[in-house]
Parts: sequence; structure tokens; C-alpha cells
Amino acid sequence: EEVMRKNLPGPLTVVLTANSKAPKYIVNSDGTLGVRVPDNDAIRMLLADAGPLSATSANTHGGSDPRTPEDVPDELASKVDYVLNFGPCKYSKGSTIIKIIGDDVTLLREGVIPLRELKR
Repeated sequence: EEVMRKNLPGPLTVVLTANSKAPKYIVNSDGTLGVRVPDNDAIRMLLADAGPLSATSANTHGGSDPRTPEDVPDELASKVDYVLNFGPCKYSKGSTIIKIIGDDVTLLREGVIPLRELKR
């Protein structure tokens, strides 16, 4: 909770054990799901109206991190109904992804927030 309180909203995704109320279609095969609160006022206003969203990154695995809608690969953009434009991303790297199960914290991807900052 402390890591999330200090870093969200922000460029951090936290993978946690899903509870029984989580819809099965958003739960990973290992029983976890990722939680993120974007550091963008417009997106948070959309989420306040729409509720939580299940979404993927706007890139392919291992691909570059798009900073604008024009940077989203055609391969991905052609498979969605809409690409929303909230302006350029203020970060040049993707979010840091950590997995927290009990007291065990695992770094899945180091992004904007270095692991050493999360351990403070």
C-alpha cells in the first residue's frame, strides 16, 4: 500500500493477487491482475466517469513506447475502434511494473521509476 500511495498516480503498474470480485477476463492465469492510475488529469476524469478499464499498452511486446497517437504502430491501431489523444506522454519510457505477492516484490520491468526509488 505504501508503494502505491507514494507513486500513484504515476508511471507504475502494480501486479497483485486478484480478489474474488475481479472479473475473470481481466485476471491472469496465475490469479493476478495489474493496477495502474495514470498521471494524466484528462484520463483520470474519463476513468471517473467510465469506471475502471481493462487495457493493454499501446505497443507490441518488445516494441517502442509510443508518446503520441501517431506513434502507435499501424498493426495495433488497425485492431482497435479508437485511439484517444490526450496529448503527448510526458515520459520517454514505459511504466515500471512490479509484482507484489505477500511481502515478495518482484521487478517485472524497470521503466520511469527506478527500483531503488520504490524501495525507499
